[in-house]
Amino acid sequence: MVLLNPGWLTSFAVFLTAFGTITLYQIGSIHIRPYQVPLVVSVLIIFSQFLLNKRRLFIPTHFYILFLFLLTVMISIINAKFPVITLKQTILLLVYIILFFLIINTCNTEKKLLLLYRFIIISCFFVCVYGMYMMVIENLPGVPKVGGYLFNRPKSFFAEPNEFGQYLVFIFGYIFSELISKRKIVGRIFLWINFLLILILLVANISRGSWLGFLIIICSVIYYQNKFKLRRTNFGKIFKIIVLFLTLWVTGLFFASEIISTSEKGDFTAYTIARIFSLAIAQDETFLIRLENNKKAVETMIECPFTGIGFGNVGTISGGDYKYGGTSSNFLSDIGAETGIFGLASFLFFLIAIFKKGLKNIKNTKNEKTKIIFIGALGSYIGLLVNGLTYASHILPFLWISAGILSTKKLSSLD
Repeated sequence: MVLLNPGWLTSFAVFLTAFGTITLYQIGSIHIRPYQVPLVVSVLIIFSQFLLNKRRLFIPTHFYILFLFLLTVMISIINAKFPVITLKQTILLLVYIILFFLIINTCNTEKKLLLLYRFIIISCFFVCVYGMYMMVIENLPGVPKVGGYLFNRPKSFFAEPNEFGQYLVFIFGYIFSELISKRKIVGRIFLWINFLLILILLVANISRGSWLGFLIIICSVIYYQNKFKLRRTNFGKIFKIIVLFLTLWVTGLFFASEIISTSEKGDFTAYTIARIFSLAIAQDETFLIRLENNKKAVETMIECPFTGIGFGNVGTISGGDYKYGGTSSNFLSDIGAETGIFGLASFLFFLIAIFKKGLKNIKNTKNEKTKIIFIGALGSYIGLLVNGLTYASHILPFLWISAGILSTKKLSSLD
């Protein structure tokens, strides 16, 4: 029965992660998200199969490194100012690790990986259409502007715009990988619609970390598709891709500026251009605040090298109590301050192991469609790591999804 197939359930759970902060049920400050339901059912099915039929679970080597990191997370509660936050964030992390583990164990054939990929691409359409709708509605004349911005940044189903920016980075790796390849996995028109919606929303999102993530993805996907012989490096074609991308970017800027009603403080286009240039000069106010928070995080890691200050407690170093959490806007600084030197080291080793496993999977697979998906996942993974240097990526599911795809064992062509 397809509804009780753990591979289908896992793919459906990944699909539902795109719906961000929609809550099914709330227990205190803990929200039960829609994707967690198929996740739990899938886990129960897999472990019942394991116990009854003694099916072997695939545990990659780097999963043990991840276990060491999880130990440092648990130890960090000793020194936590707000242990409840540490407990809550640890539970959230465990949910992502379960998702990561399920992807590895259920997407173990080419057919199942293609199913997961299609679920990811379809989810993009719903998220981007809703993001466009909210961008228009929330920027109508007379609607208050939130957070001191000239306009209300689009956030779709997510808690805040930077989370939506990370989702756009996550999805872009897969879409760009297929778009520049010669093989068709989903409908080309559908793919182009998603691509154009992403670009418009990316401009209006004004997340500089997401912009950097996009640039890294473009470079990574082009490089690895050439390296693994999916396409030959042709500088003429690369130039055309860059020109096309910039043209669409400017078009996205134009459409966003037409849609968005800004406050009396200034012009959307001028503001966005200023944000682009601020990437080069790194002198604006928000950058300096993040730099200061990163310095505090590093100092905190040195002061508490073995226990950190408690997973999820990094917001306390920025001044104030931050009872509901916070970040230094850099996932490495967060992890170092919260779990100490050993926590940061184990997580870095885990990230490197994922990267190596991903390259190995790309090299070993013979099927061009799965190769395209793996390269898209690698581009997404690298882009999210870069984006994570300006906004914590380890406390969102998307890095874990791409890591899970890259970590699958050698795929069988049989179902």
